[in-house]
Amino acid sequence: MAPIVLCLPGNVSAFRVTLALLLLLSLLLHPISAGHDYHDALRKSILFFEGQRSGKLPPDQRLKWRRDSALHDGSTAGVDLTGGYYDAGDNIKFGFPMAFTTTLLAWSVIDFGRTMGSELKNTVRAVKWGTDYLLKATAVPDVVFVQVGDPYSDHNCWERPEDMDTSRAVYKIDKNHPGSDVAGETAAALAAASIVFRSRDPAYSRLLLNRAVRVFEFADRHRGAYSASLRSAVCPFYCDVNGFQDELLWGAAWLHKASRRRVYREYIVRNEVVLRAGDTINEFGWDNKHAGINVLISKEVLMGKADYFHSFKQNADEFICSILPGLSHPQVQYSPGGLIFKPGGSNMQHVTSLSFLLLAYSNYLSHANKVVPCVQTSASPAFLKQLAKRQVDYILGDNPLMMSYMVGYGARYPQRIHHRGSSLPSVQVHPAHIGCKAGSRYFLSPNPNPNLLVGAVVGGPNSSDAFPDSRPFFQESEPTTYINAPLIILLIIMYSSSNPNGYNKYASEQLHHHDGPPTGIPVSSSTEPYFSTSHDQDSHSHSHHPYSHSQVPPHLRPRAPVPWSSGLCDCFSDPKNCCITCWCPCITFGQIAEIVDKGSTSCGASGALYTLITCVTGCPCFYSCFYRSKMRQQYALEESPCNDCLLHCFCEFCALCQEYRHLQSRGFDMAIGWHGNIEERNREVAMTPVPPVVEQGMSRDK
Repeated sequence: MAPIVLCLPGNVSAFRVTLALLLLLSLLLHPISAGHDYHDALRKSILFFEGQRSGKLPPDQRLKWRRDSALHDGSTAGVDLTGGYYDAGDNIKFGFPMAFTTTLLAWSVIDFGRTMGSELKNTVRAVKWGTDYLLKATAVPDVVFVQVGDPYSDHNCWERPEDMDTSRAVYKIDKNHPGSDVAGETAAALAAASIVFRSRDPAYSRLLLNRAVRVFEFADRHRGAYSASLRSAVCPFYCDVNGFQDELLWGAAWLHKASRRRVYREYIVRNEVVLRAGDTINEFGWDNKHAGINVLISKEVLMGKADYFHSFKQNADEFICSILPGLSHPQVQYSPGGLIFKPGGSNMQHVTSLSFLLLAYSNYLSHANKVVPCVQTSASPAFLKQLAKRQVDYILGDNPLMMSYMVGYGARYPQRIHHRGSSLPSVQVHPAHIGCKAGSRYFLSPNPNPNLLVGAVVGGPNSSDAFPDSRPFFQESEPTTYINAPLIILLIIMYSSSNPNGYNKYASEQLHHHDGPPTGIPVSSSTEPYFSTSHDQDSHSHSHHPYSHSQVPPHLRPRAPVPWSSGLCDCFSDPKNCCITCWCPCITFGQIAEIVDKGSTSCGASGALYTLITCVTGCPCFYSCFYRSKMRQQYALEESPCNDCLLHCFCEFCALCQEYRHLQSRGFDMAIGWHGNIEERNREVAMTPVPPVVEQGMSRDK
């Protein structure tokens, strides 16, 4: 047992002043973490779209390493198809995912624009960049130009968009080659955008809505899947495997929202069964709109305006239940680190789109004071928000690898993303043309990308939370517009709620079933009642009573505090650390502080401050006890055997040894510090035997 240290200075007033100054110094050197900077992440996620622009760039272009590109698109067909977005890391303009991206960007402005602050104008510009192109693509009646560029020749090259010399073939659908899926999505995008510009630019809004009506009529009158019409031009890249029926309902839903015309309401009700509104409810993305349709239409039901849409509300409830941890559909899994995972393809598109629907639906439920009834369980809006927040925080760095998956956000993020423009020298740096095959050496280079595609969110880690930061692993390292579009809405809500009256009132809850939280992922106990019993819900009342603890499924109950890995008096289980702590406690404390602070402070700085406090006051416990509290909060540890400050004041050395051993038990090598541990884990991930895949012939979704 360590000796008891009591502090009884003669001049109590001088002692208090000295202690206050030292604590102030501590706060300056060790700033209290305010969590993620959601506004910064929001700003960067919107900026990403400027890096994906095609065509003549505007004077206010903020990503300066990009230049004009594809200025003759459409000329082979006698039309102007310049502008729009490149979908991902290649140089093709795929109309299907571009329209979906535009729809979600518009949705973000419609529902949450008032909380965007200074980023609202940039988001509106991003919407207009998409709709300007879609207007060009639908300028000819009963024709929609759905793609520019030959995907096979493009994917066989690694070159900047400014240097493209591959085929810019144009692909279209018409009455003889129908494509109700891509046409329905295009109509949805135009209709949604018309709401965005209704007060900002009424003439442009009317143009968008009238065009949406015309394109939807074409899609409905000439039914068929564009994959069947265009075949190898779009498959297997953006092949519609879920049918065109959902896009027809999706387009009608947005036209109803934009125009309030009875004809679209009747169309939805009449075709609900025929167009299979309830199919595949646990998925939402560019190819499958079922869950999005049900959530979008349910808003009117929850607002008490449209009981005739009640079945869509039931479908939306089923969707929510299908992705809850522990209750989820077999196709929706959770990684050990807590990330939503759907097998096959780029996973982060599912994370952001499903999380967006969770958050949007929770917002609608909150206004209606409702919950989601699942089997023997009802999930409250607070729980849905917390589940969505957990996914966002994982993307931004609260994950086992302790890295952000958004380029340019945080101290550590992907460096070798699968993106041609980002990985090749910019035109400003290398004005000479870089040909099709000349770029291969940059593709295979182990060096980081020279151009930062700020805000790009990559495909993300695999099911075991491993991430190979390497261009050839395109499923993990390639960003796409339809990953970022739903994330914007998530970040808007996180940003607007990051205050004492918002999400901070909901304590972080462990959302995956483990004996303890994954290394490096902070959790804390929850005091917010996330669940209520369905039989407690009174249809005539707006109040909902929380579940009793015994009724909540075990995997969703608030986690009990986790025991320490060793006892307080087990100092001699590690004789070396015990001796170092007794002779030089500043060393042990510094090592602990660096890990707990996740590298934001060094072992040396923390140890020096600890020594200074010891020399001046003789009471380092007033400083070290705060780190025990912080560590307990991060890893949900029990407060044992007594209050943290009392424990450190009376058993300082034993407490430090126990904290040191616990961090060791979580896999940290205390001798190499935080950054050394990160490098070790990176090497382990790099050695993970994941076979590389080639880009050509790989579906984005499947």
